[in-house]
Amino acid sequence: TRDGSRQLDIYIVNPDGTEKKALANSHYNERFIAVIPDGGVIYEKVEQEGQSNIYIVNSDGSGAKALTRGPGIKLYNGIASDGRMIYTGAGKEGDRNIYSVKMDGTDARILAGSIDDEVFQAVTKDNKVVYNLFVAGRQWDISIVSADGSGTKLLAGGPDNETYMGITNDNRIIYMSSNMKWGGDKKSDLYSIKPDGAEKKVLADSPDPEIFLAVTHSNKVIYNRIAGERQGDIYIVNA
Repeated sequence: TRDGSRQLDIYIVNPDGTEKKALANSHYNERFIAVIPDGGVIYEKVEQEGQSNIYIVNSDGSGAKALTRGPGIKLYNGIASDGRMIYTGAGKEGDRNIYSVKMDGTDARILAGSIDDEVFQAVTKDNKVVYNLFVAGRQWDISIVSADGSGTKLLAGGPDNETYMGITNDNRIIYMSSNMKWGGDKKSDLYSIKPDGAEKKVLADSPDPEIFLAVTHSNKVIYNRIAGERQGDIYIVNA
């Protein structure tokens, strides 16, 4: 800009450099987020310190529309299979809640809005949102809710920290149960569970800590087992 400050705008251009068009070039900072299947571009507009909102614009620069409004920071999380956008809203105190909205900016719904901190993790194949719930400032639980805000369910909770790790191709949720963060016996185990809370399975439950590494395309879980103070072994197990 003329005063020497930096400003982020968004443009689109052909690979040969022709037909450059501005998609978002207001006096605010605009940051690219994603291109959705119909060709629309989702971006974040930082409107003032402590406030940003999420917008969508057609790839020809027309039809720019706000998907979120109001104070606070909005963080894009993803698109559910029913077309609703999932996003996190963070207040001035840093507390985070999870919302969904239609792609025309209407019908905004609260998916997770407790007094605790909610952290988005994934959208499942059956259109549910998985998130971690930071309970009382020190305990992680895992909950799930439909993208329309219905059917909230606690998937994993208790005295230990339950942390989302991944999701398999057959739609099983992998998570780690651990007391390592808060002391104790330095133990962590791995589990899988269906999005409806059924068929919880123990994947790794030895006396040693097990640390999640990856999910394969064939629905197997790879993990480290920390044996003693210096030995780390690698295992694989069906989810």
